[in-house]
Amino acid sequence: MQIISLFLFILAQNEVLGIQQGLNASANQFPYIVSLRNINNDHLDAGTIISHRFVVSSAWTLKFNPIRIIAGSVLLHTGGISYRIVSSHIHPRYDEITFRHNIGLIKTQNYIYFNDAVKPIKIGVIHVGENVPVVAVGWGDSKDAVKSRTNVLKWASFVTIGEESCKNGLKQASMSQFYYENVVCATGYAEMGQQWCSYDFGGPLIGGNTLIGILFRPGMQSCSLQDTFPSVALRIEPYLFWIHDVMVENESA
Repeated sequence: MQIISLFLFILAQNEVLGIQQGLNASANQFPYIVSLRNINNDHLDAGTIISHRFVVSSAWTLKFNPIRIIAGSVLLHTGGISYRIVSSHIHPRYDEITFRHNIGLIKTQNYIYFNDAVKPIKIGVIHVGENVPVVAVGWGDSKDAVKSRTNVLKWASFVTIGEESCKNGLKQASMSQFYYENVVCATGYAEMGQQWCSYDFGGPLIGGNTLIGILFRPGMQSCSLQDTFPSVALRIEPYLFWIHDVMVENESA
């Protein structure tokens, strides 16, 4: 029952609320973000701590078979604590073509100890509308079409947009197939070229200090196309029951 109690505790019951051209994060600013690593210790994508044993990320990321996470450092190549992954759980309805239901959970082999640098995030339970200020965080590419992955965790501010604006933006980019009711779209500051990019995927979209979405990029299109289509994330709140069920079923596994 420990996992269930913690899961219920970190739900934000009443809060609504790497990145290209982002700002450097300070130590402990985003203590819930982790780096997912492969067998060669390469950074794959990001994830978000939601309990002492579970991290949420994108299904896309988990297809690359991460074997451990690094928590507690804003630097990719320095510091942090390593936790081995014991199991991965991809949403059963995940579609690799349309990226629908692009969510997965990983369970760590050992207990994740919390401190100022490592903490879980609250999970948003309310549907986020338009014109809500949000923040995206990650270690992704800082420039497009160049291997420019940042060593320092980056963050940038965005604002959510309405469903029609999201649909129209994706339609203009010939990517209408990537829109469905479980995504939330956001725009950055065009003059600054803000956008989440490769290796940011799976990381958190944050609103009001709660997790409201999981970052991804429709069709894996160029990050430089930010004026062509909005940034897209998977809403977290439609998947609360699935997250809860996976955690309960694997509590003692």
